[in-house]
Amino acid sequence: FTPNADGANEEVHFHYTVTNVISPSPVTVRILDLSGRTVRHLYQGEDMSGRFSRAWEGDDDGGRLVPPGTYLFTVRLHTLSGSVTGSGAVSVVY
Repeated sequence: FTPNADGANEEVHFHYTVTNVISPSPVTVRILDLSGRTVRHLYQGEDMSGRFSRAWEGDDDGGRLVPPGTYLFTVRLHTLSGSVTGSGAVSVVY
């Protein structure tokens, strides 16, 4: 995506589905650089079963746009029976 204020492809959405969870459970969505360092704590909260979408506008935790490149994202769900993590990659270009 291209968060360069031209009105096109300004953000990316991370979609995830939580199933079979009957009480609110901790979920974290993070953006990391290729060295594994957290660039943005995108979401930290509690979700129940459902479909969710979290938007990222290409900024770091300080509100600055990240440099062009490839970034990793993780979605982690913690429940009483354990944790599940999903991950992937997204590219930022200008």
